[in-house]
Amino acid sequence: MNKRSLLWTSLAWWILLVCGVFPAFAQDQTSETAARLVPVEGDAIDGNLVRADEQKIRFRTADGTSEWASQQVLRIDVVSKAARSGVAPLELGLLDGSRLKGMKLVGKEQAWQFGDSSGGMIEIGPGVVKSLLVRNLNRELAQAWSDALQEPAETDSLILLRPGDTVDRIGGIISEVKDGKVAFDLDGQVIDVAFDKLVGMIWFRKPQDRIKPNVEIQFIDGGALLVEAFVVEGTQITYRSILGKGVSQPMSRVASFNYASANLKWLADIPMLESVAQRRMDWKGAAGSVDKVLAPRFVSSGGTDVGSQSNAEDLDLVFPSAGSMTFRVPEGFSKLKARIERSGRGELRSEVMIEVVQDGERLALTKLETSQEALDIELSLTSGKKVTLIVGSEGRMQIGTEVTWKQPRLLR
Repeated sequence: MNKRSLLWTSLAWWILLVCGVFPAFAQDQTSETAARLVPVEGDAIDGNLVRADEQKIRFRTADGTSEWASQQVLRIDVVSKAARSGVAPLELGLLDGSRLKGMKLVGKEQAWQFGDSSGGMIEIGPGVVKSLLVRNLNRELAQAWSDALQEPAETDSLILLRPGDTVDRIGGIISEVKDGKVAFDLDGQVIDVAFDKLVGMIWFRKPQDRIKPNVEIQFIDGGALLVEAFVVEGTQITYRSILGKGVSQPMSRVASFNYASANLKWLADIPMLESVAQRRMDWKGAAGSVDKVLAPRFVSSGGTDVGSQSNAEDLDLVFPSAGSMTFRVPEGFSKLKARIERSGRGELRSEVMIEVVQDGERLALTKLETSQEALDIELSLTSGKKVTLIVGSEGRMQIGTEVTWKQPRLLR
């Protein structure tokens, strides 16, 4: 081969490499993100996230690289997360249910700027912002804030914090937010209210059809963004959400990708409004302690009691005896699905009545016969309404009524 041919051959190889014609070779030169893939079926897998989007995941382990369809995956947890730098004091709620953590919000209805926890500024257009939480909440305030978000309204609202951790709701128009204050129009009179007087504020939004996002990205600061499209390549992620234009960020800010959350939510991750045991006729003495022990609760697959907001996908709702559990259906979800199983404890069996009630309306009443081991339930629900799951028996002693709702979940 003469020098001229050798030069052209070398040039051709260089062009092929630069243009990415050989992605397998180029892939070796790209940094990857250590991660754990949790499939719908089977055990979690540790490896490296090579590439991912809303439809497919390319994942590398010691055994090689495999491709997964998004329908096969529950979640991808990023292993090498960056350390959190301080606590972002604000939580901005968006119309689609996304929650962003940040340091400040400034602007008016036609244009907002939100300072996120990484120090960047996010431009937000009109009609997207739904709520702004301005403080950390104890259990009672968290419930009051949740109720306020669900309560129907015809105006913007301020959720005021009164002495004794009580709250009050005032309707009006949110004119402007800046410098830790909100300019609020009350019947034509504009007043400035400092954030330290508030739990938060809520913007009035008319119900409307919304694009159903595919994946929820959970960030290391505790925020979560529902995205319509995204791509992970190496150590960088680019995504598009309700905010409009695409955004690129380092993967070091990402805690996990929840492929199920846009269309599925585990009941264990929804705040429990009430959990009550139905008192048996033979209970005596410390009835309060007995009530607590026999009240419905969530447990892990290993039998360990857990609270809500656990982010575990295998949590079951156990009714140790007859009782009820109440929750509120999150916005956008319309179905309840679960399998109800007996505990399998010897010969202690009763006919068990399973009832589902939504705001006083009975949606289902079915019986688990003594000869049955389990039954499946799937019901339509209404977003924003309270739902009560009831397990009962006609027997006065309620013996043999222990059942488990296996992985109860809400669907869109």
